[in-house]
Amino acid sequence: MTDDEGVVHRLVGNPGHKALTCAYCKLLGNKTACGWHIKCYYRCSVCDVPLCNIKRDCFIQFHTKLKTQQIQTLLNPVCAMIQGLNS
Repeated sequence: MTDDEGVVHRLVGNPGHKALTCAYCKLLGNKTACGWHIKCYYRCSVCDVPLCNIKRDCFIQFHTKLKTQQIQTLLNPVCAMIQGLNS
Protein backbone atom coordinates (compact mmCIF):
# COMPACT_ATOMS: atom_id res chain seq x y z
CA MET A 1 0.00 0.00 0.00
CA THR A 2 1.35 3.42 -0.94
CA ASP A 3 0.51 6.60 0.98
CA ASP A 4 -0.06 10.09 -0.46
CA GLU A 5 3.67 10.85 -0.33
CA GLY A 6 4.59 7.73 -2.34
CA VAL A 7 5.98 5.79 0.65
CA VAL A 8 5.27 2.06 0.43
CA HIS A 9 3.72 0.56 3.56
CA ARG A 10 4.02 -3.21 3.87
CA LEU A 11 3.73 -5.89 6.49
CA VAL A 12 6.96 -7.08 8.07
CA GLY A 13 7.52 -9.50 10.91
CA ASN A 14 7.63 -8.23 14.48
CA PRO A 15 11.11 -8.11 16.02
CA GLY A 16 11.98 -11.45 17.59
CA HIS A 17 8.98 -13.04 15.85
CA LYS A 18 6.97 -11.91 18.88
CA ALA A 19 3.14 -11.85 18.96
CA LEU A 20 1.94 -8.32 19.74
CA THR A 21 -1.53 -6.86 20.28
CA CYS A 22 -3.09 -5.66 17.01
CA ALA A 23 -3.56 -1.87 17.18
CA TYR A 24 -6.65 -1.82 14.96
CA CYS A 25 -8.37 -4.68 16.81
CA LYS A 26 -7.59 -2.89 20.07
CA LEU A 27 -9.07 0.33 18.70
CA LEU A 28 -12.26 -1.49 17.65
CA GLY A 29 -12.45 -3.51 20.86
CA ASN A 30 -12.10 -6.86 19.07
CA LYS A 31 -11.15 -9.80 21.27
CA THR A 32 -10.94 -13.56 20.95
CA ALA A 33 -13.88 -15.75 22.01
CA CYS A 34 -12.10 -16.19 25.36
CA GLY A 35 -11.78 -12.43 25.85
CA TRP A 36 -8.06 -12.07 25.07
CA HIS A 37 -6.62 -9.22 23.01
CA ILE A 38 -5.99 -10.17 19.37
CA LYS A 39 -2.29 -10.92 18.79
CA CYS A 40 -0.42 -10.70 15.51
CA TYR A 41 3.08 -11.43 14.26
CA TYR A 42 3.29 -8.54 11.78
CA ARG A 43 3.54 -4.76 11.81
CA CYS A 44 3.57 -1.96 9.23
CA SER A 45 7.11 -1.22 8.04
CA VAL A 46 6.51 2.56 8.06
CA CYS A 47 3.97 3.16 10.85
CA ASP A 48 5.61 0.56 13.13
CA VAL A 49 2.15 -0.51 14.35
CA PRO A 50 1.27 -4.19 14.93
CA LEU A 51 -1.60 -5.17 12.59
CA CYS A 52 -3.45 -8.38 11.63
CA ASN A 53 -3.33 -9.51 8.04
CA ILE A 54 -5.31 -12.64 7.32
CA LYS A 55 -8.78 -12.98 8.86
CA ARG A 56 -9.50 -9.39 9.83
CA ASP A 57 -7.38 -7.58 7.23
CA CYS A 58 -6.56 -4.85 9.75
CA PHE A 59 -3.57 -3.70 7.68
CA ILE A 60 -5.79 -2.50 4.80
CA GLN A 61 -8.58 -1.16 7.01
CA PHE A 62 -6.16 0.71 9.26
CA HIS A 63 -4.42 2.42 6.35
CA THR A 64 -7.71 3.22 4.58
CA LYS A 65 -8.96 5.02 7.68
CA LEU A 66 -5.55 6.63 8.19
CA LYS A 67 -5.77 8.15 4.70
CA THR A 68 -9.16 9.65 5.51
CA GLN A 69 -7.81 11.07 8.81
CA GLN A 70 -10.44 9.14 10.81
CA ILE A 71 -7.94 7.25 12.92
CA GLN A 72 -5.03 9.61 13.58
CA THR A 73 -6.56 11.28 16.67
CA LEU A 74 -7.15 7.87 18.27
CA LEU A 75 -3.86 6.29 17.23
CA ASN A 76 -1.42 7.71 19.80
CA PRO A 77 -3.32 6.70 22.97
CA VAL A 78 -4.03 3.22 21.58
CA CYS A 79 -0.38 2.66 20.61
CA ALA A 80 0.76 3.76 24.07
CA MET A 81 -1.72 1.32 25.63
CA ILE A 82 -0.52 -1.51 23.36
CA GLN A 83 3.11 -0.87 24.25
CA GLY A 84 2.12 -1.29 27.89
CA LEU A 85 0.32 -4.56 27.13
CA ASN A 86 3.20 -5.97 25.07
CA SER A 87 6.00 -5.13 27.49
